[in-house]
Amino acid sequence: MAFFPKQQRFWLYHAAGVGVVFLFQLVAFLMREDFVEMNVTAAFIWLPLFTLAVLVFRTLYARYNGANMGMGKLIPIALIYGLVSGLTITTLIFLALLPGFGDELFNPETLASIGISETEMLVNFFISNTFIQMLYMSGWIFIYTSTVASRRAKQSELDNLKLQNNLRESQLSNLANQLNPHFLFNSLNNIRFVIHENPNHADAMVTALSEILRYSLASTSKPKVTLEEELGFIERYIAIVKLQLEDRLRFNLNVSSQLKHCLVPPMILQLLIENAVKHGMENLPSGGDLDVTVAELSGKLSGKLSIVVTNPIPVSKANADGTGTGLKNIQHRLQLLYGSNASIKLEPSATHFTVHLILPIEKNDESTHY
Repeated sequence: MAFFPKQQRFWLYHAAGVGVVFLFQLVAFLMREDFVEMNVTAAFIWLPLFTLAVLVFRTLYARYNGANMGMGKLIPIALIYGLVSGLTITTLIFLALLPGFGDELFNPETLASIGISETEMLVNFFISNTFIQMLYMSGWIFIYTSTVASRRAKQSELDNLKLQNNLRESQLSNLANQLNPHFLFNSLNNIRFVIHENPNHADAMVTALSEILRYSLASTSKPKVTLEEELGFIERYIAIVKLQLEDRLRFNLNVSSQLKHCLVPPMILQLLIENAVKHGMENLPSGGDLDVTVAELSGKLSGKLSIVVTNPIPVSKANADGTGTGLKNIQHRLQLLYGSNASIKLEPSATHFTVHLILPIEKNDESTHY
C-alpha cells in the first residue's frame, strides 16, 4: 500500500474532518485574549503533523492486517497509538513554537498572574494538549476503521454474490453438457435406423443434425434464447424425428407471433418434445398427435408464459410418471434460472401425458440468431 493514498475519496473525507477541527480550534483561539497568535500558529503547525500521523497509522493498519483484528485488540491499540502520536505531535508543536513564542510562554509576569511555575505550566501544556491530540486521533481511527470494515463487508457481499452467480452458471453449463450428448446419441440412433432404408432421408437428417448441433453448441453459452430461435430449432428437430417415425408423428404447434421475442432456456422445448416422443410416440404403432401450445396467461398468472406439450401414450404406460432425465434436468434448470417464479407440472391420464411449463415473461427486442 502506498504511504500517500491515491484515492481522492480518502483525501476529501480527511480534509472535511480535519477542516472542521481546524476551524473549531481557530474560533476557540480567537475568542481567547491570551496567547492568540501562538495558538493560531500552533493550529497551522498541527495540521500537517496530524495528517502525517494518520497516514502512519493507515500504513501500519494495512501492513499488520488490522482489518482482521477484533475490537478487543483494536481498541487498546488505537488508544496507545493515540497517546504516542498525541505526545509526539505536542512535542513537535512545542519545539516549533519555542523559538518564536518562548518568551511569551515563559513570561514571569504572566505565570505569576495565573499562579503557576514554569514547570507546572510545561506539565499542563503537555498533559492537556496530548490528551486533546489523543482524542482527535482516536476519533479519526474509529471513523477510518469503521469505514474500512463497512467497505470490506460490502466487498465480501459482492464477492459472495459473484461466487453464487459463477456456481449457478457452472451448474447450468453442466446441465447443458448433459443435454447435448443425450440428444446427439438419440439423433445418431435415428440416422442409423434410416440410413439403410432410405439414404436420401439419411442425408437430409445429417444436414438437419449439423444445424441442430450448431445451435446446441452456441446456445450453451447463453442462459436464455428467444422463443423464435427455439422454435426454429424445434422445426429442424421434428424434421429428423419425422423421418424416422414417418406418418406416425403429427406435430401441431400453436403459438402467437407476439410471443416470439419472449426469452426461454435454450433446448427446453426440445427436451419436452424428446420426452414426448420417447415415452409416447415411439411406442404407438399408429402414432398420434404431438401438440405444443405456447400462450400468455392472464388473471392471477398474468405476466407468465405457458408452454403445454401433450402426447398420447400406450396403455401399458398409463400409470408411468414419464419423468426421465430430461424432465428432471428441466426442473433443475428452472430452479437455477427463476427460483420459485417458474414451475413444471406433469398431468398424466389414461391415454395422454401432458407437461405444463410456466415461465415469467421476459422479452428481448433484438433477436440474435445463430
